[in-house]
Amino acid sequence: MATQAEPVVSGPAAAVKRVAVVGGGTMGNGIAQVFATAGLEVALIDVKPEFVERALGTIGKNLDRVAKKQGWEASKAPEILGRIRGGTSLEGARDASLVVEAVSEEFGLKRTVFETLDRLAPADAVLASNTSSISITEIAAVTRRADRVIGMHFMNPVPVMALVEIIRGLATSDATCALTEDLSPPARQDAGRGQRLSRLRLEPRPDAHDQRGGLLPDGGRGLGGGDRHGDEARHEPSRWARSRSPT
Repeated sequence: MATQAEPVVSGPAAAVKRVAVVGGGTMGNGIAQVFATAGLEVALIDVKPEFVERALGTIGKNLDRVAKKQGWEASKAPEILGRIRGGTSLEGARDASLVVEAVSEEFGLKRTVFETLDRLAPADAVLASNTSSISITEIAAVTRRADRVIGMHFMNPVPVMALVEIIRGLATSDATCALTEDLSPPARQDAGRGQRLSRLRLEPRPDAHDQRGGLLPDGGRGLGGGDRHGDEARHEPSRWARSRSPT
């Protein structure tokens, strides 16, 4: 498993110490694991305590498996797990420099999450989505920080697949893209080796507009939605799909 990494000491992400992951399903707990392994403090947020405990239990088992395979010292896996704090409120994102949303592929649900994160997360925090099919531009439009919204599409299983697809929306800034790429776990794992295992994709400009010249309303697919065959359908869905979003 590609889980041995050291914190970045230079570059755009050097000052980042805390991230948050929203959604504790297969993707969410894997994302939390790789960030914690990379030396970051992680807030793992889901809607019910039992979902959070299940996610932490999965991470613990995965780390124990890696520890045995790679011959880690006995203290290493518990130290990594200790960097992850679970919670059921998006208030946990208040001190995060990066928030990665990993809830189910429903625009209405993501909209609620991003609107709430936009109010709670620091003004300079980057809000990322792990979506495999929904337009980053549409998601960014529900926030007041479209320049700091980006796609961060991890591959499944996250701790094993050393690849993150970074997707720029139409308003995503160069600084946001640089920080996100620098912060991606693959970049951290390969720091100093001249190898970057993240790839960048720019969303196409919309082909479809409404009569006022604006972007398509919710649910529209004119901004690239549906043009990617992601692997989300094969993932265990986040429990966010089955309960109300926390605040």
